[in-house]
Amino acid sequence: MPELDERERLLMEKEVLGFYLSSHPLAEYQQQLTSFCSHTTEQLANLNHREEVIVGGMLSAIKLSHTRNSKPGTPSKFANFDLEDMEGAVRCILWPDDFERYGHLVEADAVLVARGVVDKSRGDEPNLIVNELVPLDQLDTKYMSGLRVRVDARTHAADTLPRLREIVRGYPGSCELQLLLVLEDGTQVHLRSQRLRIEVTAELRSRLDDLLGPGNYRLLTNPPKPGRASREPVAAGRR
Repeated sequence: MPELDERERLLMEKEVLGFYLSSHPLAEYQQQLTSFCSHTTEQLANLNHREEVIVGGMLSAIKLSHTRNSKPGTPSKFANFDLEDMEGAVRCILWPDDFERYGHLVEADAVLVARGVVDKSRGDEPNLIVNELVPLDQLDTKYMSGLRVRVDARTHAADTLPRLREIVRGYPGSCELQLLLVLEDGTQVHLRSQRLRIEVTAELRSRLDDLLGPGNYRLLTNPPKPGRASREPVAAGRR
């Protein structure tokens, strides 16, 4: 039999064993989630009621319903779901106004970033009122501000900087370019390009890896800011 797709294998492990055995479906997204999220699900228990957060993970246990006594012509459909990261899970609610904007993203096994507020109105166990959902493939373009490239004189060739300049010149854009130069004695020099603005593409990142080796650039981001709370608390009994 052909080898199972890794994602399919992991889901089967979770179904049979109750946990992921060989890996985790979010492992490949961990660096991106760390860059954009303010907290993990495990950290939410230590936060205050209605504290604003950004968390990311995979959706599961989705339930759709309607609010009671909604006004004619106003949205009533809302969603409850679990958002699972590599440390745990939190129960979330997406109220009707926000469901109108982001409800199409609420799908089983979708990997998203959620902006919202912690809700502890039912006890110490936190829930999350979601105000915005962002797919991972939109994070870079939506919140990318620039790129910081590391060049180490102790390990990189003498012609690395001229070669780097030729590469980045081929990707003009609106993002900032920063350089971190590590000198022979270990001194670090931080520089910001005053003239050159770039577009951070997958191709550019691949070429930087080829030139410098993996781990020698860092994405500069302006993560989404945590949003204001919905006026309605999480209420499992609303149908």
